[in-house]
Amino acid sequence: MDLKQLQYFVAAADEGSISGAARRLFITQPPVSVQIQQLEKELGGPLVIRGGRRLELTPAGHELYRHATLLLALSRVAAEDVRAVQSGQHGVLRLGVVSSVGCAMAADWLADFCREQPDIDCELTEANTYELLEKLRAHVIDLCIARRPFPDEGYASVLLQSEELMQFASPAFPISNGWGTLSDQPLITYRRWESILRRQIEDRALTLRLRCLCDDARTAISMCERDMGVCVAPASAQALLRRTDMRVYPLPGNTLRSEIVLIYLPGQPLCEAAMRFKESLLLKLGNWDDKAGDAKGTPAIQETVGTKETFLS
Repeated sequence: MDLKQLQYFVAAADEGSISGAARRLFITQPPVSVQIQQLEKELGGPLVIRGGRRLELTPAGHELYRHATLLLALSRVAAEDVRAVQSGQHGVLRLGVVSSVGCAMAADWLADFCREQPDIDCELTEANTYELLEKLRAHVIDLCIARRPFPDEGYASVLLQSEELMQFASPAFPISNGWGTLSDQPLITYRRWESILRRQIEDRALTLRLRCLCDDARTAISMCERDMGVCVAPASAQALLRRTDMRVYPLPGNTLRSEIVLIYLPGQPLCEAAMRFKESLLLKLGNWDDKAGDAKGTPAIQETVGTKETFLS
């Protein structure tokens, strides 16, 4: 059993088919089938159930998958750390950030980290939450900073901080601190927040007028500045504003907040650079649980391992 066989097996399990694994690995299908068959022969039994619409794992396959993902992650981390030592560096931090965080807070956090760790290089990927989660699962990035809600099954997250949701509007749209005013205006917001805002408005016997749903704060603010409607976005999205006449109000009653979280894959090792950034950021923001440390006095973090959709409060 070697790493190539495990890589092919994990790809087939993740993609649900031999053809999907081949596309992911940029190879033809026969080598994937051969490697899985060799694994089954070596381990003494079937690992996958063939013949259905989607390739499924046997109980033995699930057990192998659990070990294989960890071994592949360990091999990747080992290779990165060794290459870093050979080059005189302490590695590369591969961080993903959503635009509403990257334009403000994450830029400050990353700048502080680079000053603290001048021997670590950074690769920053900016995308929406769903794209970042895909890159995290594919090991294109090591960590990502995003916002709840997100489909968090298979991911671990640590709360970094929370902030108010705000109303953004140009002079073309009258807004105030009341839900009634907000319900009278065409609304621009994140796709993931639609159900939450709809519930808040309809619970007050008002009507939600949706103009546009999008997946990115930069897009939402840009549409708002073009007089397409009133935008609901986090307070830090004010850093994205280009027009000087835009008005910003808190949501009525300050009842909704956006939670910013650090997301990573649970049970899988982080490279040295990613581990240093995680520890530095959590210490800076005071998110260590000092009462839950180990016997050596090392503090523990208050981690959430998701099993279903997580919603903001």
